[in-house]
Amino acid sequence: MAKIKVIADENVHMAIVEGLKRRGVTAWSVQTAGRGGLSDEEQLEYTTSQGACLLTHDDDLLTLADQWRKNGRRHGGIIYVHQQALQIGEIIRRIKTLVDIKTAEAMESHIEFL
Repeated sequence: MAKIKVIADENVHMAIVEGLKRRGVTAWSVQTAGRGGLSDEEQLEYTTSQGACLLTHDDDLLTLADQWRKNGRRHGGIIYVHQQALQIGEIIRRIKTLVDIKTAEAMESHIEFL
């Protein structure tokens, strides 16, 4: 059972990625992977190829994930948090808890709302 890896999309504050890393979570951003500026579909394809979940504030990705589901396509999972709903520290705590209690396999094609 693999641990959840997290890739943050372009709109996620880098402090979240750094906070996750400090807590032992394998996390990086699309920018640090040299994938900034790509479409949502390309980002979801990339995270899936990396066996990771995509952390996002972008509700367009929820629509894309639904389209993939309807077409029988699987993805590595999405962790969605509304940008103004939680503070950075709380986002980090919730993702760390998620990583501690779920596996990467359980997150496959799943959307987790923080």
